[in-house]
Amino acid sequence: MLLGGEDDKADVILKYVPDEARLLKAYGELPESTRLNEGIAGGLDEEDDGPGDDYIEFEDEDIDKL
Repeated sequence: MLLGGEDDKADVILKYVPDEARLLKAYGELPESTRLNEGIAGGLDEEDDGPGDDYIEFEDEDIDKL
């Protein structure tokens, strides 16, 4: 995805499963203020084969540090 039509810049979006995100936060790779969405009842539904609606919400200043 290109940033504002700038040909030499692009957004990089990484998607982590909840366990990976928790580890990154524990290792200090994600700020303490990062909210991890655990989904319904703190985990995945048993019938769900993938990460589903789990996501990590980054603040703008976190993205600027990259």
